[in-house]
Amino acid sequence: LVLVCAEKLLYKYIVLARRKHLYVSEIEIAANGKTVKCKAYFDSGNKLYYRNKPTVIVDKSVALEFYGKDGYENIQNDTYVGTVAGQKKVKVFPLEYLSVEGTQDKIYGVMAAVSNHIGGECKVVLHCDLQ
Repeated sequence: LVLVCAEKLLYKYIVLARRKHLYVSEIEIAANGKTVKCKAYFDSGNKLYYRNKPTVIVDKSVALEFYGKDGYENIQNDTYVGTVAGQKKVKVFPLEYLSVEGTQDKIYGVMAAVSNHIGGECKVVLHCDLQ
């Protein structure tokens, strides 16, 4: 019985890890004259647009790498994002480009909204139209 349970848990872990791998990619994003490489998650539920441009969600630590503390505080653009807890006001800034590992293409015309609540290894939640 223990072996059967262990086998089912191991199988479940392997299947979930393989599925997760399909949606996680290494990306490079550029803004404010700087580039950052990090892991990103393709989210089919992220349909956020700002000024008719697809908008990815970045962790605040990534925004601070681009702008520093003073520059981050001076970002003027913001928008409201619907969350489980209601509407939330977030800062928005333009990306120079976004590039997904394994492709030579750079994606232009993308915006980034800043979140304080992205945890784990992925620092960016990609827009569903970018997949």
